[in-house]
Amino acid sequence: MLDVFRTSLNLGNPWRLTGLQLDEERQQWNLYIDFERGAKVRCPLCKQTNVAYEACARSRKYLNLLHWSTWIHASLPVFYCPNCQLDRVLMLPLWSGERFHAE
Repeated sequence: MLDVFRTSLNLGNPWRLTGLQLDEERQQWNLYIDFERGAKVRCPLCKQTNVAYEACARSRKYLNLLHWSTWIHASLPVFYCPNCQLDRVLMLPLWSGERFHAE
């Protein structure tokens, strides 16, 4: 079943689907997404490549899949962009509407 969700989410590097939990009482899928530690990520504003130095956890409701509600629980990369002089959290492409690009 994990492969079905991997295919439907179409995640690219450095993202990976690490777990799937079915909550029959709530009729809910829980998907767990992580990223490769130390991944090089591109700032969505200036496009400079930076290294993720930590992670932060976020959860968000996603589309209903197979007639059940779906929640995505993700570990998101945090990085510092020297060009923008800001710490940033890189959102999943599913949440930002923007395709994620890794170097």
